[in-house]
Amino acid sequence: MPPPEPNIAWLFDTLAWLLRAQGGARFLQARRLVRPEDFPVQGPAGPALAARVLELVKRLAGLEHLPTTLARAESPVRSLAEAMGGVPLEAMSEPCPIEESLADDPDEAVILYQDDQLDDLSRLVAWFAHELGRVVVRRAGSEPPGAEAGPRGRELAADVAAVLFGFGLFMVGAAWRFERLTPVGPNALLGLGLGGGWRASVQGCLGQEDLAYALAVFCGLIDLDASEVLPFLGENARAYFQEAARDLDQRGDFLVRLRRLTMTGEGEESR
Repeated sequence: MPPPEPNIAWLFDTLAWLLRAQGGARFLQARRLVRPEDFPVQGPAGPALAARVLELVKRLAGLEHLPTTLARAESPVRSLAEAMGGVPLEAMSEPCPIEESLADDPDEAVILYQDDQLDDLSRLVAWFAHELGRVVVRRAGSEPPGAEAGPRGRELAADVAAVLFGFGLFMVGAAWRFERLTPVGPNALLGLGLGGGWRASVQGCLGQEDLAYALAVFCGLIDLDASEVLPFLGENARAYFQEAARDLDQRGDFLVRLRRLTMTGEGEESR
């Protein structure tokens, strides 16, 4: 099933709002889907790596002119393994941040990162894309649409902005990740060594289903075939994306109306 109708309506309004703020059709013409091969970054994890990745994200988003300051921050790690009495299931999450990383000075944005993000390049890219999305939303000149007004609403819109700037693959992938941890010790081959088990990580504000729908809309707007997207998505994300694509096909002029809104500067339409 696709996301609930209120979610889809909100995505439509938010995408239209962002596109108008960024210049509409001209902005769309410059957009493309950013892929993992766009980040040939090597070197040890540390501030220098974070700086290189941020500059690449800014350039790929067309925001290289944006003044930013990169800073390291601490983040709590929530462990279900501890809560469940040692069961080897660990959940880590960067909760939806409420504009903590933006400087008071509107001319400069402070972009935060955490040390553990440096071990996962795709996760770091998604984080920086969201952080830049926050800046874009903050400078849009008006509040994003929807019932979630204020900081929370801006954070949700920032996730959509990251998709619209081309980073949907990274945003969808980082929204939910479930992976097996490699055990160590004498029983490692049996999966019984220390540190074994499973880890679930969550990052961002929107759920994977909503982000996959936004990615499907983005691909429709730039006329990108699904075959160019599916190989980069995990099993769940692939299913969400395919369902979103089918839903969009049934909505007829959804993408046509969205393009028209960006070109004419009309107000939000009823669906």
